[in-house]
Amino acid sequence: MTAALACQLIALPALLLPGAAHAAKPSVKNNKEEAAAISQIAEEKNNSGDFAMCGELFQKAYRLDPSYLGYLFSAARCEQKAGQLDAAERDFRLFIARTPEGDKLAEKARKYLDEILEERKKPAPVEAKPVEPKAAETKPVEVKPAEAKPAEGAGTTPEVTLPKTGEPTVPPRAWMATIGGATLAVVGAALIGLGMAQRADLQADLTAQSDGGLITSTTPAAARDRESSYRTAMYSGAACVAIGAAATSLGLWWWRETPTAEPSKTARLWLVPTLGGAQLGLAF
Repeated sequence: MTAALACQLIALPALLLPGAAHAAKPSVKNNKEEAAAISQIAEEKNNSGDFAMCGELFQKAYRLDPSYLGYLFSAARCEQKAGQLDAAERDFRLFIARTPEGDKLAEKARKYLDEILEERKKPAPVEAKPVEPKAAETKPVEVKPAEAKPAEGAGTTPEVTLPKTGEPTVPPRAWMATIGGATLAVVGAALIGLGMAQRADLQADLTAQSDGGLITSTTPAAARDRESSYRTAMYSGAACVAIGAAATSLGLWWWRETPTAEPSKTARLWLVPTLGGAQLGLAF
């Protein structure tokens, strides 16, 4: 009876130890889920401009799930934005060393690493020392008696030219065609510029990728709608420019066809100030 009890006591630790070791071992799946949740918080910190906290959270996510190197890249990028150049350089070099050759994300890491090295070459800003203001020396000002001056305009004969008569009149259609055509052309150019800006924004969204290499800035349906919008704007602008140019050319042609009037005489009007008043003269 005593021997059997002793055998059971010896076998009991062997039965308990495997289960205890299994319970103490961390779950890889739980670590990955926790790392993904932390990375979401880190992304929010990045969007709000808290780059230092963003780098710390991505570092924590990478320690939980070192199999995903994207956490290490994001941590280095946030550290660079926060001005922590030593930590950013260390993590970028570690990411490049652990990433296969030819990886696109590794090429970005090398680019950011070059930016850090260039930033280190810049000289430190020199603080300007405040300049103590010097007391201005005051000198006595000599006051001279005022000298008598002649009245302004005395002895001068300003001339006023009256408008000429018989000037040719530009027909209203020339004014309307020229101004309207020019305005329409300006509107068309603005539409073309708007369409080109929308196209550039769409191309930027289509080429922009997240750290994981996915396009998250737009959807296929939204991209098609934006493409249709900028094409409509550019085509409408081109039509407006063409019609405006034609109308402006027609208005200028009508303007040129305006008959030239014969030259007329110019009337002159002058005013001479005197001590007692003024003299007014008119000559034809």
